[in-house]
Amino acid sequence: LSECLFFFAHLPMAELPPSAEAPANVTDAFSSDDLTEEQRASFRATFDQFDQDASGTVTTKELGLAFKQLGMHPTEESLKLMISEVDVDGSGEIDFGEFCELMVKQQRAGSAENTQAEVREAFATLDKDNSGTVSLEEFKFVFHEMGERLEPLEWETLGEELAALDSDGDNEINFEEFMKLLHQLGNA
Repeated sequence: LSECLFFFAHLPMAELPPSAEAPANVTDAFSSDDLTEEQRASFRATFDQFDQDASGTVTTKELGLAFKQLGMHPTEESLKLMISEVDVDGSGEIDFGEFCELMVKQQRAGSAENTQAEVREAFATLDKDNSGTVSLEEFKFVFHEMGERLEPLEWETLGEELAALDSDGDNEINFEEFMKLLHQLGNA
């Protein structure tokens, strides 16, 4: 289950406003009306990537395919458990409202869930040549594999951010620099 939650914690999405206490049961406290337009648009874009058949719901099969694109292989049981956590209507699939709930729940729990080992796993996914560093080309490869399409200006911006973090000037970032990048993206 933690490998599934890790993926959701690192999807590109809008920041949630800080909340005092995250409720133990988000279902009781969550309303899609609580989302800003930016959050709703970000969640919609992510949902649409998962909803490969454009049915309006995400199945365990579609969720599993998304993980496989990242080199992760959660069990069918893990996928079902993840869906059941927010599947209010009991359909066995996640509709957009339920997906928003899952995203909000994960963001609220994010800091507690994201251990350094999980971040290392994400770094290893990006480090395609196992060099211990990640280049812009490796980012591009993984983004392409995930179906993420960035505009040239977005790639240029990412390249500039990587260059700014690249302390030794080798045009690649190591794990510590990657952690700084995640921190910057989280505070953007």
